Amino acid sequence: MKLSSIPPYSRRLLARGGALLGVIALSAAATAGPLSAQPVEPQFRAQVNVTSLGPTLVTPESGDHLTVSADIINTSDRELSDINVRIERGNALTSEDSLRDAVGSSQGTESVTTRFTRVQGELQPGERKQVTLEVKFQGAGADSLRLANPGVYPLLVNVNATPDFGGPARVGARSFLLPVLGLPGSNPADVKPKTTPGPGLTLLWPISEQPKRLSNALGDQLLLADDSLATSLASGGRLFNLVKAVETNAGAGSPVGSALCLAIDPDLLSTVSQMAKGYQFRTPEGPAPGTGKAAATAWLAKLGEQAKSHCVVPIPAADADLVALSRAGLNDLLAKAVSMSGEINRILGAQPLPSFLWPINGQLDGRTLTSLINSGTKALLLDPHTLSAKPENAQPVKLLGSSADGDNGPIALRLDPLQSGAFSSPLGMGSQDALGALAFRSWFEQGGIAGGTMIVTPPWVFAQSSTEYDQYLQSVQFLFSKQAAVPKPLAELYAAPPSQSGVTVSYPPTAAAAEVQPQVITEIQASHTTIQALESAMELDPATNKGPDQLMDPVRTALLRAASGAWRGDPAGAERTASQVDQDLTELQNGITVVQPSTPYSLASDKSPLLVTIWNKLPVLVNVKVVLSNTFGLKTDEVAVEQLPSNSRKTVKISAEVLRSGQFGVDAWLTTPKGTRLGGTSRLLVQSTAYGTITLVLTGTAAAALALLVGRRIWRRIKTGQRKTAQTKVEQGDVTTAEPPTGADGAEDLAGLSGSAPVIKS
Repeated sequence: MKLSSIPPYSRRLLARGGALLGVIALSAAATAGPLSAQPVEPQFRAQVNVTSLGPTLVTPESGDHLTVSADIINTSDRELSDINVRIERGNALTSEDSLRDAVGSSQGTESVTTRFTRVQGELQPGERKQVTLEVKFQGAGADSLRLANPGVYPLLVNVNATPDFGGPARVGARSFLLPVLGLPGSNPADVKPKTTPGPGLTLLWPISEQPKRLSNALGDQLLLADDSLATSLASGGRLFNLVKAVETNAGAGSPVGSALCLAIDPDLLSTVSQMAKGYQFRTPEGPAPGTGKAAATAWLAKLGEQAKSHCVVPIPAADADLVALSRAGLNDLLAKAVSMSGEINRILGAQPLPSFLWPINGQLDGRTLTSLINSGTKALLLDPHTLSAKPENAQPVKLLGSSADGDNGPIALRLDPLQSGAFSSPLGMGSQDALGALAFRSWFEQGGIAGGTMIVTPPWVFAQSSTEYDQYLQSVQFLFSKQAAVPKPLAELYAAPPSQSGVTVSYPPTAAAAEVQPQVITEIQASHTTIQALESAMELDPATNKGPDQLMDPVRTALLRAASGAWRGDPAGAERTASQVDQDLTELQNGITVVQPSTPYSLASDKSPLLVTIWNKLPVLVNVKVVLSNTFGLKTDEVAVEQLPSNSRKTVKISAEVLRSGQFGVDAWLTTPKGTRLGGTSRLLVQSTAYGTITLVLTGTAAAALALLVGRRIWRRIKTGQRKTAQTKVEQGDVTTAEPPTGADGAEDLAGLSGSAPVIKS
């Protein structure tokens, strides 16, 4: 049933519901087909993924037609009907600028348009249909590309359709470059080896992956964020295919093998090496056993074989964004990212080029360059657009150093930004576009870098299909066989004398905008400060033979993964990784804590010590201080630093003076000697039956005053009683008159009486 037959209100409901289905279908479609998936341009309603292409390099022996298979995926929330697909061709590219503009572009390909092929049925939101197109290379018909001359041509798979509630329009497209070295059907002898050899070619082959490893400092096994690395290492996976392509197409001693250099992430090697010993991965239900132990073992063996027979260079560990680290003042992390290159030799038994580094996109600023010089870096692979010198023939140059005379700068080798950009274009076809750029450079370019050297650099995470890896390397071999390019080992360039010195670097604003997000770097800085504080409080414990470096190094390396250039374009991934490091640090801090008592403390006297039990669950010795909250009625002395062995408890006596009785609460926690908080806060309930000094003084003073007042009152009552007795006797006549007493006492005794005082007879 056509969607157009459904009432408009119902169609809108279906469309909105279909948007969710579209997201799910896109997730599955991204991995479909033998070629790598390509993203959709934002103005289009459909994604076009070219799943097979043949031939990728046109020669006289190629046959008479081009075959393109593609998946069409409806990424909109509307039905697409009346779907038609065709191939279009633009004119041969004649300059670097025209080639750069053509990569990933859906414009400029209408010089020749073939006839449309109808796709049966409608395409609902999220649905996918596959189409295969065949067009001739030559001929005058509507099914021909009408090629008349060799060249590098931009081609386009164009999809037209009618969206629901709209009219016919282009809804999707995918462009790619097609190098034509000779017209099909012509004499193969016409494609002759060049009499003058073309430029040198060095190809870096990146072995890298988005970081998956979690620090798990307290765990016994490696812990990964998920188990996708097992899939990548197994037969048919991306990392597996990268190594297999070298083994199949670039054997030791072959031209391609001489030109190829493996660029390896040391942190990936370390992770896979640990996987081979057994590992776990995180799930919502908790850690689960990993499935990639055997695949990791086999992959390491195959990579080791290739590394021992090929050139090897490191990339920064965990693909770390060195400029972002330097900008944040995290130079010790930067140095770690560089120094981990030793893992390559330790794990694979292959020695990388000494003191050589390829930073992300070949871009650095001056501050980062100084940090790398201080870390011992002697050679860098950089983008020539960031260098102040543009010498001919792409010879190495010497960078201005940080010493007084600037002579300690490293040499800089320069990658080819045209080919690197073709590999990395988000809307292009990766290795197919890079092959077009390589053919242009080596076969068709006039007055380019002939006689110089091209250093070709795919992106660090080189995500193509096995077919694409093979086709690219086989095409490189074909160009070598025709002397369109000459294999150039990287070690020769590394050893060549520089053509200029005192060259400076600049950092493009676009590169700064692409760095790891500032909020992530801020979180990394905070975690880094905590790591330093914890390490300063820790010591090697002879009982466990484990020291601060062994415990904290996994967490420090995890910070490199949070600052990975692999997260460019994926800020959520960087934030997730940085937050995980913060959680791991919290777990370490909570491993050193005050034990919560089960019952209140009872203090029998005002000077009774307060007993606090502290617990170290970590495998290292830790120096800590107990801190108590300010509590009315309790005065404590400053607590000395306590040394707490690994995996042990200790009761600390804290001198205290109780200034009141009753029950009251005291908060207790631990810090490092420099004040960094450890563990949580424990609430101690204190029951005091003692009286403090002040209380006793006040009580004694009050008692004395009370006694004095009571005594005075008793004395006055006695005196009053005496006077009453005397008065009674006078009234009864039992008295004689006597001389009044003299003196103060007498006056006081007779005060208030008139006449003579009565005297009692004896």
